[in-house]
Amino acid sequence: MPAPIPQPVPIELTAPPPVPAPVAAQSALMVVRFSGFDEIAVVHKRTYRWKSGSEPQRASEGEPLRDKPKPWPEALEGRGPSYRELVDIHGWRTGADLLIRGTARSSRPVGSLRLAVAAGGRTVAGIAWGVRRVARNGNAWTFSEPELFQELPLRDEFAYGGSDPVAEQRIIAEALTRMTPEQRRRAGPSVQGALSGHRPLAYPRNRHGLGYVLDGRVEDVVGRELPRLERAEDVLTPARLVLSAPFAWVNQPLPLLWSGLPPYAFPRIAMAGAPPTGYDPGAPCPEVARGYLHAGFCHGNVHTTAPQDLPHLLDPAYVRNADLALAFERLEPGSRIELVGFDAAGVGLVTAVPRDRPIAEIPDPAGGKKPLRLGLTMNELVVDADTGVMHAVYTGRAKLEQALLPAAMIRVQAGLRILEGVR
Repeated sequence: MPAPIPQPVPIELTAPPPVPAPVAAQSALMVVRFSGFDEIAVVHKRTYRWKSGSEPQRASEGEPLRDKPKPWPEALEGRGPSYRELVDIHGWRTGADLLIRGTARSSRPVGSLRLAVAAGGRTVAGIAWGVRRVARNGNAWTFSEPELFQELPLRDEFAYGGSDPVAEQRIIAEALTRMTPEQRRRAGPSVQGALSGHRPLAYPRNRHGLGYVLDGRVEDVVGRELPRLERAEDVLTPARLVLSAPFAWVNQPLPLLWSGLPPYAFPRIAMAGAPPTGYDPGAPCPEVARGYLHAGFCHGNVHTTAPQDLPHLLDPAYVRNADLALAFERLEPGSRIELVGFDAAGVGLVTAVPRDRPIAEIPDPAGGKKPLRLGLTMNELVVDADTGVMHAVYTGRAKLEQALLPAAMIRVQAGLRILEGVR
């Protein structure tokens, strides 16, 4: 008889100490390296309450910094869910991002509604539409008249973009017909899964939206729903409805993403060295032509870059959260913010940028007796027109003269204090 199979002998292990759960904090300290040298950075978040006609007031309870994006709780007819809130705990930032949350509102049923935000010497305008669909008039595409509406949430799912599932399935079928029976058996499921699950043919600027058409077959396109949130100066027209080729998306309308540009969307994803198919680094694009971005925002592709050069692919602007039209160099404390189309009364909302000028005080990272003070700059302001809440994120940095060892980092973090500067 064969020898019995040895059975494993249980080994007694000393249980490791429990890992403490991360503490939700409104301030954080980290080391960043974007300027060619190490810097110690402080990120601080404040919550305010505001009413139209008055400046925001500091709330008694704040919201912690967010290290993970928060999606909407539900998808919309198979689209999304997109992100409702983005990561805001970035230690290296430039400029001031303005993000708008809320709902387009009208005092009466309308087919379209003008939306606008005026801040920082700039006015950004959009349009909210009632439901519209693609129609056909002879040999030409047309758009139906909009249905009446009174409210529409500011979600990426209503902006221009999305995917064309009918065309995607046709592309899958075509790819499978070019395979031998054995190739279909082995690779067919993965091809179908890759195309239908990850949506590689979705609009790179907004994969959750409406109105993106890859294939102009009349029977497949008539009746499609059109975008309900658009950038006023760059709307979808019948002439721009159908792409000339599956990856010819660069000159399609730029969606206006009021609550922020997610990290997976173009051009932000290209700033991380992952330009989507259809865009070549350095090629012309509307974002550069309109002055939203510098021409060299994409530094290459991770797939064609040597490992030692990968850190150079990340553009500093990658960590900015705002739609490009709402990305400012600075938002002056106390300056006016006007919102149009976000109140049911139809009179508009007026508030201001918070006047706070917080200062971070930390023990000297080098071990000196005198503490180090960092003036914090507001790099992000989230204005919620529905709840009357604002969130401001401030950052400050200082160059490290020597590497910060773990023990020193713990010491500095424990001594972090937020002080009030002169308003």
